[in-house]
Amino acid sequence: MRGRAGFRTWFRREKAVGWWRDEAGRRRRIPMGDTARSPNEVAAHPTDFVAETKVLKPALNLRRGFTLVELMIAILFLAVGVIAVTFAFGRGMFATTDAETLEQAVALTQERLENLKGTAFASIANEARAPVSGWTGFDRQVTVTQPAGTNANFKQVVVTVYWSTGGAELSTITTTYWVNN
Repeated sequence: MRGRAGFRTWFRREKAVGWWRDEAGRRRRIPMGDTARSPNEVAAHPTDFVAETKVLKPALNLRRGFTLVELMIAILFLAVGVIAVTFAFGRGMFATTDAETLEQAVALTQERLENLKGTAFASIANEARAPVSGWTGFDRQVTVTQPAGTNANFKQVVVTVYWSTGGAELSTITTTYWVNN
């Protein structure tokens, strides 16, 4: 049995300065100081004996969490990802709108060609560029020519539809040929 002074001495020597794991995976203290121990102390506290006879490598950094620099880098990567996704959605919406507009323009050219089918061959003539009724932002022009080297019963009809997108004027052109039977 130890006296009061011996207990204090032992307690002081056993203050932990770090932790290590033994063969069974249990967490153990690393005692501070290299004072010699009496056989009675070694017998009373075998873990101290093991800790002093083995070469211990405590973890270098026992603190958990993130540093400010790591946090800033993570926020930077997150911001770049969010901005890239935002731009991708924007470009996708513009592409969808452009495709719908092109589809409407092609439908307007085909509509005009269908209307020309019901007219007499002699009545097919040029039409100046003019807004399409019922469709805002679309203009249509019809050009009728007789290709060189053909007879009077053959006409080339070109229907052009114009529209504006993002400050630029775009157009679609459909060409067909009419023969007088």
